[in-house]
Amino acid sequence: MNVPERWLKELGVGWVLGHLADGDDGASTTSRSAGGSGELIMLNKHETFDVRSWIRALAEIVETIGFTTSLFPADRRVLSIVSEEEQDDVPGADQLEFAQFFQETMSAMLAFIDLIASEQVIALSNGVQAYENLLAVHSALSWALPQIRLSSYSPPLVQVQRIHGDMVSLLSSKQAMVGVAVWSKMEEIRSRILEPLDQDITRGGGGDPLSASGGCGSSGTHEVTQTVASYIRFLRANYLAAAPIVSIATILGSYVPRFRASTVLPPLESMILEIVSSLEEKLAIKSRAFSDQSLGFLFLLNNSHFIWHLQDVQPIWSVLLDATTLNDMAAVTKAQMEAVTLRAEGYMKSYLQVSWAPVLSCLFNPPTVPPPLRFWKNNSSLTNFESEFHKTYTTQKLWKVPDPEVRERLRRAIIEEIVPAYTKYIQDNNATTQRFSPQEIQEMLQEILLILGTYVDQGNGECRWPMMGGRGAKEASHIAGQKEETICFSIF
Repeated sequence: MNVPERWLKELGVGWVLGHLADGDDGASTTSRSAGGSGELIMLNKHETFDVRSWIRALAEIVETIGFTTSLFPADRRVLSIVSEEEQDDVPGADQLEFAQFFQETMSAMLAFIDLIASEQVIALSNGVQAYENLLAVHSALSWALPQIRLSSYSPPLVQVQRIHGDMVSLLSSKQAMVGVAVWSKMEEIRSRILEPLDQDITRGGGGDPLSASGGCGSSGTHEVTQTVASYIRFLRANYLAAAPIVSIATILGSYVPRFRASTVLPPLESMILEIVSSLEEKLAIKSRAFSDQSLGFLFLLNNSHFIWHLQDVQPIWSVLLDATTLNDMAAVTKAQMEAVTLRAEGYMKSYLQVSWAPVLSCLFNPPTVPPPLRFWKNNSSLTNFESEFHKTYTTQKLWKVPDPEVRERLRRAIIEEIVPAYTKYIQDNNATTQRFSPQEIQEMLQEILLILGTYVDQGNGECRWPMMGGRGAKEASHIAGQKEETICFSIF
């Protein structure tokens, strides 16, 4: 075992040597192995690799290169691994020995890039983990490249200069390779999100993407909305790693931002706005498929509010932006949020108009009857109202409104729409035989609309809607024996 091999094993990345050896004859094989938060990939029989250990090793190697180059100033000599006689015969032999040592070590380390960026490994790996691995490796290479460029021996030998240039070129090419792999994954996801409605943006499925679980016949926040939200959160959580890749794609013409015409928004932010806009268009089309208009408007309201919360975020990385870009981003975000707010208010008004205005019309638009039958008319109006109210209440009691804020606003709006008018009608007509008192009506409306709980991002690409206890559990008690209802999904 030579010195570079021994050092790599001490750094905990001896497995790169196996990959380098097997890579020559094409015998390398990979398979997926569960590894929790840090997924491992089986490599050549019993070897595995861990991206985090590789990144730590790369950092130590680069730092060591920087440290050793400082040992070779122009006005002094240091001991080397070659003899003094060899030093006299070969000036700068110590520089060359160290340079060759680091070149061999770095070549072994960077052979790993061919593996992690391969389609085979990406396909076998968990989608989220593979994406995170690629971004992490790209960030590590982006940090290492300038460090290696700045490291130099003084005075350098021609051979050392050549080796140094080769290392820089190799690092640069591997960084570009990973960048291409990351952009390919980002473009794949973006394209699938922007696909027509007869395509599926959820993993492993065909057909309408908005007919997946959680959307068909349900007023709740659609699975696709949650999926896209998770992806956007993922991009923002990895913004410093992802943004340069999107910017390079923009420079090369691979990506043309739609939201940069009148602003200087970063390309990644433009991509996020593009994804949100496409999602809203798909949701609007999906809502028209509901046979009950009320359910369609409630569906749009739930999803619009979810999108509003997604945009009401000040990313931690925004402090790194210049004032002009930050102001442009704030202006665009504000405009987007105002537009979403207006749409949500419109959906709420439409929902009330379609659902509850017909109920009230039973009181104030009774059938025309001759005076002798006026008493019957008044009782008929009240009976019709009570019948329509009970039917609407029973139908909508279990409709899903996951967000507590939206749910309470809706309940309050329905109460304000129904209770005062109902109370006035009873008083004006001296009705004494009503089936429901105004107080009972209000209490019933305070229980309408199903609670599913609060959206929780698990931080691993999956999201859940845990059913809450207390009042929420009581409202959902119709689900016999079920303590928790969840919707789980992957963003890829």
